[in-house]
Amino acid sequence: MKGLGIKIALRKTLLFLVGLVSVWLALAYVFYSVWVKDADHRDFFPLWVGVRSLIEGDHRIYSEETTRKNQIRLYGSILPPNRDQQAFAYPAQLAVLLFPFGLIEDFRIATALWQALSVILLNWALILLREISYPYKPWGCVLLLFFWFYTFLMIYQAQVTVIPLLALVGTIVLLSNSKDFLAGMVLSLGVVKPELVFLPVLILIGICVYRRRFAFLRGLVGTSMVLFLVSYIWLGWWVDEWIQNLFRYAQYAKIVWGFGVLWQIHPWLTLTSLFVIGFYLVKLRNEPLFLVAFSIPVGMLILPQTPLWGLTILLIPLMIGCKGYGKIGVVITWAAGWTFALTGGRFWRFQAIIMPLLSILALALSVLSSISNVTEDNA
Repeated sequence: MKGLGIKIALRKTLLFLVGLVSVWLALAYVFYSVWVKDADHRDFFPLWVGVRSLIEGDHRIYSEETTRKNQIRLYGSILPPNRDQQAFAYPAQLAVLLFPFGLIEDFRIATALWQALSVILLNWALILLREISYPYKPWGCVLLLFFWFYTFLMIYQAQVTVIPLLALVGTIVLLSNSKDFLAGMVLSLGVVKPELVFLPVLILIGICVYRRRFAFLRGLVGTSMVLFLVSYIWLGWWVDEWIQNLFRYAQYAKIVWGFGVLWQIHPWLTLTSLFVIGFYLVKLRNEPLFLVAFSIPVGMLILPQTPLWGLTILLIPLMIGCKGYGKIGVVITWAAGWTFALTGGRFWRFQAIIMPLLSILALALSVLSSISNVTEDNA
């Protein structure tokens, strides 16, 4: 009987994997046919060509010379200075993670496969977020946030925001199940977009140090060192060139600093925002789940960001805040995203500020709802 049970379990697992791969390939075919085949640009293109250059032996993926070679490879000519230069602007650990896609010779096919994989990973993250706290969030929250403008934008542009998103979600789930070492390992994968995860990472480290859960730190540091070592063996010392490339990137890319823009509008707006954020950070000091969720939009306001491409990571605070009064904030944030979509990108700077602030509002309303329920129970 035991052997029969194992066979049935293996058969179910095999059928699940076959079905998952079939869905992945079917989605990739649709995305290739509809979105990628004739596209002049997707954000995955420079990532693919950077990894491909490494595979072919060109280890200076951050140099201007390699960037120009990649432009010719993708577009047949060198791009003018006022255009997105299609440079590889990420830490080299990302090249390690995307190595399998660099083995695909056609960059458009590789892009479509990444888009399809992003859909699968994103759904996995949303399902995990739904079940991360009791009572479970309604499926309506999952559907609403999947059909959000910034979710579609990430998939359409073949962005890699799903990597830090899933890394943070996986870390939270593993920590809640006392799998601290694995949680640290998973979190190390999210640092490929440091501007999105730096504050949540600091908060998670602080929580684990305070609670003496040092296995998390061993997993985080150990896996980070392995990834860096692999990238060093592959590329050599790349950090200096990466930093130089970031400065070049800032010259032609749209960059926005949230608190800086708020200060330009009015200093009191910045001070009020800081007061509200500080109040809730203190209020949530004993609620690690909400504290980590809260740190995501706050971190996006503290560090300069590319305006729209990272906003998908706000799915984490929105999903966690989708209860009680917080549902109102989630619906407002969802509607604001689609309203901005109708403007054709004219208000990109305000989107980069307003969406994190609305996410903070959703979490704050959710916390107020919890406080109200506790007060009523004690009455």
